[in-house]
Amino acid sequence: MAANTETAKKDHLYEIVADNLEKDIVSGIFTERRLPSEQMLSTRYGVSRTVIREALKILTERRMVSVTAGSGAYITRPDAYDLSIVFNRLIQTHDIDYMDAYDVRIVLEAAAAAACAQHVTDDEIRHMERLLENLRDKSAPVSKKIELDLEFHVYVAKCSHNEMLSLLVDAMSGILQDIITIGITINTSSEDIVKGISHARVLRAIKDRNPLAAQSVMYDHLYSSKMIYKRYMEKLRSDREAEEMGL
Repeated sequence: MAANTETAKKDHLYEIVADNLEKDIVSGIFTERRLPSEQMLSTRYGVSRTVIREALKILTERRMVSVTAGSGAYITRPDAYDLSIVFNRLIQTHDIDYMDAYDVRIVLEAAAAAACAQHVTDDEIRHMERLLENLRDKSAPVSKKIELDLEFHVYVAKCSHNEMLSLLVDAMSGILQDIITIGITINTSSEDIVKGISHARVLRAIKDRNPLAAQSVMYDHLYSSKMIYKRYMEKLRSDREAEEMGL
């Protein structure tokens, strides 16, 4: 499968080969996790081994393959972390407000909660209960509460049994972790955080197998968290402006 020479005039040849190789990986042409040797790939795509090496470097950056010295190139399976890197790049290059990104999180997690209420198993519910019990532990440090909070939300999405939805929620939690952390930190002494009231309501709706209630409660919980963060940032901005003006 030689690279298209017309396209090669516009781009580096190794970029064209990288795109073709990625398409072949995604389409399932390579049935083994280990890719063919550089020589075999060179023959397949009608290019030199040097071009193949450069193409593999690109796919390594895209986290489509991993290259092990002396062993060869292996197909990898992108995960939520890889997706969060792409999302972060999109947010930064398109100058997207992180509050807009947070709104996407709200929509995704509300949908995940609804799906979770429909498909969750009894064992998964018991795991959620253990998470909330640990989250309500007054002796737990804030860092632990943040970890458990994020874990609860990601686990609810996982229990939707929709892999795409689960990946998206996990990825959004990753890129919004700073915002989520601030929201929990500044509100850590509130009754909601201490007793886990909002999380308990979400779990109650899930245990009742009520998708509409689960969706609504999750939406309200995350919207409230967003507004807490927004007010906090507005106060910081106001205090900073007052300080600069010498007030």
